[in-house]
Amino acid sequence: MKRKMTTNNSEKTLIVFDTNRLQTTLDGEHDYSLFDPKGDIKRLKDFIIKNNLGNKILIGFSDIVLREYCNHRKEDFNSKLNQCKTLCSKMKNLENCSFDNVEFPEDSFDYGNYLLDKVQKTISNPENGFVLISLDEEKHSEVFKKILDRAINHKKPFDERGDRGFKDSLIFESLVGFQIKNNFAKIILFTGNLKDFPDELKEEFSKSTGKLLGIESNYDLLEQTLERVYRILIKYPKLFEYLKSDYFKAKLIDYTNDFFGLGINNFTIINYCVEIEIGRAHV
Repeated sequence: MKRKMTTNNSEKTLIVFDTNRLQTTLDGEHDYSLFDPKGDIKRLKDFIIKNNLGNKILIGFSDIVLREYCNHRKEDFNSKLNQCKTLCSKMKNLENCSFDNVEFPEDSFDYGNYLLDKVQKTISNPENGFVLISLDEEKHSEVFKKILDRAINHKKPFDERGDRGFKDSLIFESLVGFQIKNNFAKIILFTGNLKDFPDELKEEFSKSTGKLLGIESNYDLLEQTLERVYRILIKYPKLFEYLKSDYFKAKLIDYTNDFFGLGINNFTIINYCVEIEIGRAHV
């Protein structure tokens, strides 16, 4: 189920959907046979495709978020199924009504597992650009101790009473471990629960990983953030491609040797420019 990070992620951004954002995104999906993300997920995928950023922006889901989502959908499915059975029972004696060929799932049918299998296949398909974020089994004991310490000391995401926030704490710890292992340029948590992910958690994330954790609750603001990060790629894609080409590198070597006599025959560009301003000459 897990999509392994086998390429360099140091220039990539990972957008992680919290349960509340995943739930509202998929509330409009009425076909229980599918896991077909729409809403903000579709908007984000359209943005990525439109700006040719498929190798720069990935969409992530925590394992616990997906399981919680499947459980919510299972409850909804069972409720709708019972309603359907009740309606059929009420209508079966009407003239011109026949439900003899209607087949309902057996009582042993577990829709949650059925949907989870659909989710796993969707996440594991590399064409979708999705990433599963899960905790390594060998880290379970260590993470549990950290979460227990958070609960006892009322540290966020736990509230002041210390009895709410287990799931959010697990998500946070999984993001820390995932970032340490995969080294993304930035991870952005897209959540509707800002109060449980305050600035102190951003600081803790930065100390633990050496990288920034962004937190957004509004899709339009999320897209604006991505436009700022990848401004050059969006506005000047051909120029950026040229700057990263071997041809440009060779020309730069010739320039430094011809004008400065440095004798350089090989080098690596560590940081590319972050801003390009193109002005128009005034006559």
